[in-house]
Amino acid sequence: MTMIVRPPRPAKVPDDPPFDAAGNAVMVDDEVGMVIWHGELKLIPARERDLKQGLTKMYATIWDQCSITVKSKLEQLAGYEQINCNKDPVALVEQIRNIMCGREDHQHPTYTMVQMIKMLCLYVQKSDESNKEYKG
Repeated sequence: MTMIVRPPRPAKVPDDPPFDAAGNAVMVDDEVGMVIWHGELKLIPARERDLKQGLTKMYATIWDQCSITVKSKLEQLAGYEQINCNKDPVALVEQIRNIMCGREDHQHPTYTMVQMIKMLCLYVQKSDESNKEYKG
């Protein structure tokens, strides 16, 4: 599932004076950067909640637009329970595309494309079929 990326902690800055008595560089937290960073961290839970709600709404919208036949085929897939549990719209659309293209779970996209091209190349007009029916 998609998560909001957490911002990296701000880099330390040299202290004033930049060296201690032994001549070692002294680095301290950037106070302004830390305040901004903490503010961004506080916003993450609300952004993740909004993202989850948006993805769930998107999943429901996609599901509602599916025909009964497509829904039935989706429910028969091995990974459907996980997709439905996570309300993952990306995985749902991918499986719908597989169904529409005639590709099964175990088939590679290239194999499916080759099969479809083969069907197209080998399609011939039936003896009892009119030219108009053949073209349509």
